[in-house]
Amino acid sequence: MKRMPAKIQPYSSLVKAIQRFLQCPDFVGSLRDTSGDSRCPPISSSTLMTDLHDSRLWGALPIGLKCIVNEQGHVQDVDKSPGSRKNLLDCEVGLSMTLNVDWFGITDNRPHSAGGVYISFNNLHRSARFLQQNIHLATVIPGPKEPSLEQLNHALELLIADLKTIYAGVVMEYFNRDLPLKLPKVHGALEILANDIPGCRKTAGFAGHLHKIHPCNICLTKLVDLQTETAYNINSVYSVSYRILITNLSLSDFELCDDFTQLRNANSSKMARSQAARTRILDATGVQYSCLNELPGWTPVQRSVVDFMHNFYRIEHSFHSDVIVAGYLLGAAGWRVFQDTINGIIWPSGIGRLPNNMGENHSLQKADQWRRLTNIQTTILWVCWRDENDKIKTIPPPIPPNCKSRPTFRRNTREIYNLVLYLSVAERILASKAISMDEVKHGQRYLQRYCQGLQKLGVHMLINHHMAMHYQTIFENFGPTYGWWLFAFECCNGDQQKVNLNGHADGEMELSLLQKWTEKQLFYDLISFCT
Repeated sequence: MKRMPAKIQPYSSLVKAIQRFLQCPDFVGSLRDTSGDSRCPPISSSTLMTDLHDSRLWGALPIGLKCIVNEQGHVQDVDKSPGSRKNLLDCEVGLSMTLNVDWFGITDNRPHSAGGVYISFNNLHRSARFLQQNIHLATVIPGPKEPSLEQLNHALELLIADLKTIYAGVVMEYFNRDLPLKLPKVHGALEILANDIPGCRKTAGFAGHLHKIHPCNICLTKLVDLQTETAYNINSVYSVSYRILITNLSLSDFELCDDFTQLRNANSSKMARSQAARTRILDATGVQYSCLNELPGWTPVQRSVVDFMHNFYRIEHSFHSDVIVAGYLLGAAGWRVFQDTINGIIWPSGIGRLPNNMGENHSLQKADQWRRLTNIQTTILWVCWRDENDKIKTIPPPIPPNCKSRPTFRRNTREIYNLVLYLSVAERILASKAISMDEVKHGQRYLQRYCQGLQKLGVHMLINHHMAMHYQTIFENFGPTYGWWLFAFECCNGDQQKVNLNGHADGEMELSLLQKWTEKQLFYDLISFCT
């Protein structure tokens, strides 16, 4: 009997892609000289961080390790051979990588989602890091639906094998480099997993963000806690254990997850003999087995960032839809003022615009639009809610008698306006291109006040509000958000959606997407060499 594949899953080798990148003059010219980064002293809390290279974890990623499981089931990273451990950035060529896995629709007449698996290189200057010609598209996971975790693990097997190969080191040619007696050995390791919240939980093997016991992959906050003040307390210091020792983490009252413990629980899930047993482990510990755990030195809690773009602007979306709109805080006249004020704004030429019908259609489609609204909403709502003395009114508009559901939170426009100020100031601070840890703490405090204020008003709180309480750790570990947020990868998805496809299922459209991506990169390389 002849075996026929059910679906096509295209794959582009990471090792071969790195070899091609290192022979491209533009790519090599944008690489940072990291030879002394691992020996640089940590910067002070008042010094501006401009990129990943100024963060606490930059230069601390070890290579020369192997992952083992001892008799007690504990997962450990040990030296592959005596003296083999060293920092990635101390290698002759050591590449730090970011992984993004995201799903996007590729058909208009029927639902069909494909999954793009992207690799970017953190050694590149920030201005070149997220250019399409410098991002490797490893595979496009075939749809029409998103895969389960088990299916995703199978889909990422080839990529994991390539990551292990480049971790061990591969001899490669290097553009415009005086050839020594032997070619340089190129090492690489996965430093960041940067997905939206659902994608991060699935890829790393964590429980979903609506799990009753483990909705947060960083701490042990429960889903029921989101509606209480305990989910937003950032007051004291709590000890945390990572594979790499990190000191002076001024965090919160949260009990943090430990990477060693989570890896051990994930290994138990892998060894379980039934789905029921794996489900019991998931409910008890909040983790399942992920193929990323096979990578030496991988720390799922520490290396999985909370993406600022999806998380923060989802908070802004929630405020607009669940408080302003669902709370009937603007009547018909208020929405006309809201729309006319926005339409009267003269925007700088270099940024996007908001729709001109927001008084009728109260929602926005893109995170960049929510970002624009966050920047101006304090002024817009002041115009809508001010009285004859230019003070914010305390009494909101009356609730329509024919409303479908009455708001359950306290509708005090003056208190809510103060929360708007906190939210906008937090965004202005935290979304800066360069930021110090002192500024991060200020932005975190404003965001904490916003969340605590919403909770006291009785507004329904989301997991996004709690995840934002971990921003300080994320910024401390990885620097300003411009170095790792997902705007660039979303642009890559947008480029993929513009490709003309024949509508054939079973992986044929995904194969076309990967071919078109690779063709563009090869064409760019040809132009680069000819100029």
